[in-house]
Amino acid sequence: MQTDLGDIVYKKDIPSKLFVNTYGSEMMTTLLVVVQKKKIDQFLQLYPELLVQYNEVNFDTWCKITTANLNSKNQNIEDEG
Repeated sequence: MQTDLGDIVYKKDIPSKLFVNTYGSEMMTTLLVVVQKKKIDQFLQLYPELLVQYNEVNFDTWCKITTANLNSKNQNIEDEG
């Protein structure tokens, strides 16, 4: 069964798993953005800048998390070998 995203957005009780998922990845996430039709142009102008700002602010944290994850996986490989 497929669920229309419009139906999900307008439900009152929305499970969070319907909005954010990783598809089995530890590094990728899907994001659903709901924008009023009359504000689409404004959103399209702002979104790239917001994404850059978000990434700049969170880059150090991302580096630390990614480095820790890689070190952990590397240690697991060494432990197994």
